[in-house]
Amino acid sequence: MNTIGIGEVLRTRRMKRGLSLRVTAELAGLSPAFLSMVENGRRRLNRHRDLMALADVLNIDPRQLTE
Repeated sequence: MNTIGIGEVLRTRRMKRGLSLRVTAELAGLSPAFLSMVENGRRRLNRHRDLMALADVLNIDPRQLTE
């Protein structure tokens, strides 16, 4: 696993794509509040569906979020 957390990876990738937190969350079928908590390390991204949806929105391989 990376030394940086999944939340940090999500935020970095989202910002590189020029997506707001709200738009990213909505496209992935998540609430903006939940995604914010994940990005800030206050919640874990446990559901496979959520992980896959975020990877799809960010146009990245899901393994980039978990390795």
